[in-house]
Amino acid sequence: MGLAGTGIQSAGLSEAAVDTIIAATVVPAFSVEKTAAQDNIATSTFTKLTWAAAGVHYDTGSNFDDANDRFTATVAGKYHVTANIFYSGLTTGKFISTYIRINNADVTNNQNYFVTSAFHWSNISGDFVLAVDDYVEIFAFTDTVNAVDIAVQDRSRFMVHRIGP
Repeated sequence: MGLAGTGIQSAGLSEAAVDTIIAATVVPAFSVEKTAAQDNIATSTFTKLTWAAAGVHYDTGSNFDDANDRFTATVAGKYHVTANIFYSGLTTGKFISTYIRINNADVTNNQNYFVTSAFHWSNISGDFVLAVDDYVEIFAFTDTVNAVDIAVQDRSRFMVHRIGP
């Protein structure tokens, strides 16, 4: 990062110390939405949801990794994670679950049973303490034997915001 050209006086601090202070003031936050359908969620298998760079609304800390479909914390702290997923192709009497995973471990899920076959929103959120390099991903799991489609465009979203130290 460095101080050159920033107009910031170091007040005797090293460049590394100033970089640390500047990095701590950036509030990591991002929001991405689906730009294409994700078809055929496999039965009885955890399926990671995919997100394209083209669907990013904002990414203030450059924390979204579209190659791995995840948010990676660059600043330790408390984070609020939200996923709003729109499912279609559901089967009566079956379920779909949306999971938030941190470092590939389930931390919370939202399971929905269906009385009728239709479309369904699954909303899940939580507050989590993340260390530097912890990563957050969204997964789906279903016992439905029919294909389940994650709805397209402006419907499904994944968002993470740092809310405190």
